[in-house]
Amino acid sequence: MGGNLSLVVATLSTPFEIDTRNKILFLEEIGEPAYRLDRMLAQLKLAGKLDHASGFACGLFSRCPQAPDVLYHYLKGKPSCYGLPAGHSLLQATLPLGIKACLDAGRCRLTFMENALR
Repeated sequence: MGGNLSLVVATLSTPFEIDTRNKILFLEEIGEPAYRLDRMLAQLKLAGKLDHASGFACGLFSRCPQAPDVLYHYLKGKPSCYGLPAGHSLLQATLPLGIKACLDAGRCRLTFMENALR
């Protein structure tokens, strides 16, 4: 579940708000300074979205040099990895949303446990 951080935050309190309960939350972003990342992650935290997630799979956060530090502050304590080749990066893996997946945070590996297409 997830996507671009700015867009995920923009869905809060709308009919399109994501449900992170027992899900791996994927986040990525491009060109945002640390204070904006902090604000958006704080908003997700206050909305309960970070607490309800099982873990976090993060893309590279292109042109966001302080992203790893800001993300660590909010995501610590749960399985998480940074640098998946998805989102706004040169290498763009397709991440099917809504299917069962397993996150190996130590290896920064996301494995899909079922087919994306039925």
